[in-house]
Amino acid sequence: MPKLPEDDDASAHEVAAKMVALQTYHQRFVDAMDDDFNTADALAVLFDLARETNAYLANPAPSKTVVAKTLAFFGETGDLLGFFADQATDDLTTKVDEMIAQRQTARKAKDWGKADAIRDELQALGIVLEDTPQGIRWRKK
Repeated sequence: MPKLPEDDDASAHEVAAKMVALQTYHQRFVDAMDDDFNTADALAVLFDLARETNAYLANPAPSKTVVAKTLAFFGETGDLLGFFADQATDDLTTKVDEMIAQRQTARKAKDWGKADAIRDELQALGIVLEDTPQGIRWRKK
């Protein structure tokens, strides 16, 4: 990603206008969701903002503030609509895999107390371990 110039390089008027426009998109999104959870209209708002954002980023000197606020808006609305749900699953998978590796290391070292503690910690997270001849499998309760 190209380095964005400091906000001093962008005109204050341009930044203010973009912030007002972003507020308008926010209100349109809220209105759509308040209208019986009208996700079609809410997504249309996001597509409109994406089109405008792409055009803005083509400018030679986009503002860091505008880009950061726009990215935050996409993050919040995308999270609300469930676009980033897989990220949480990926984080859980990574954490569980790391804990299983630690448990395996403890078992090889015959540190049964630590291995049991890790299994208990995984159970507290809602993870069930299954020791099989092919290796350890896990699943959510």
